[in-house]
Amino acid sequence: MWRSVADLLTEPLAYAVVVLGATGTVLLSRAMRRGRVDSVVGVLSVVEVVVPGLVGLVLLGDRVRSGWAALLVVGWALTLAGTVLLARPGTRAASPA
Repeated sequence: MWRSVADLLTEPLAYAVVVLGATGTVLLSRAMRRGRVDSVVGVLSVVEVVVPGLVGLVLLGDRVRSGWAALLVVGWALTLAGTVLLARPGTRAASPA
């Protein structure tokens, strides 16, 4: 951990968190402005769960419990299918007059 503010200010990870957080906020606001909110939020909800899970499995050495791998694959496939359905352009309901 950091012992002082000076230690924190010399840590590249601190700057990465700030820059990536700001970038994510800008990209989310642009996506909401250009697309349907339900599509954007649906995709965001999936990405913020699936990506860290994949990072844990692929890069950090996490393991799936014995016997749960098939359920994991089915869950990810259903999640991907749902995300694709949400992201597809579709018909919008008519706005109330």
